[in-house]
Amino acid sequence: MIVDLPSGKWHHQRYEHNYDANRILTKKSRGFLDWEITTLFYSALHLVDLQLAKMPLGGGIHPTSHSERRKDVGKNLDIVTAKNYNILYLLSRKARYEESKISQSEVRNAMEKYQDMVKRLS
Repeated sequence: MIVDLPSGKWHHQRYEHNYDANRILTKKSRGFLDWEITTLFYSALHLVDLQLAKMPLGGGIHPTSHSERRKDVGKNLDIVTAKNYNILYLLSRKARYEESKISQSEVRNAMEKYQDMVKRLS
C-alpha cells in the first residue's frame, strides 16, 4: 500500500489550526485547561513535523508515532526544542490520560515552551 506523506503546507495548516483552537479555549472557555495543553501540544507536533519533513534525508523525516517523533526530534532538532517538545508531550499525556488535574501554572509553562519552540522553528 502506498501512503501519501503529508505536505509541508498541510502541517503548517494543522499547526495554525490547533493554535487557533487554543486561543479560542483560552479566551472564551475557562476551565478546559486539559484542552488548552492538548491543543498546544498538537500545534507543536505539526510544527516539528514541518521541520522534520524539510530535513535533507531523501525526502525528509516523517514519523508515524509519538515515540518515533520524540526520537527524531531529539536527534535532528536543537536540544532546547527537544526538551520543550518533551515537556509538552508529557503535559498532554497527563491532561488526556491521568486523573490528576492540570493547573494554571502548568498551562503557563506549556505556553512558554510552545512560544519558545515557535521562535526557534519559525
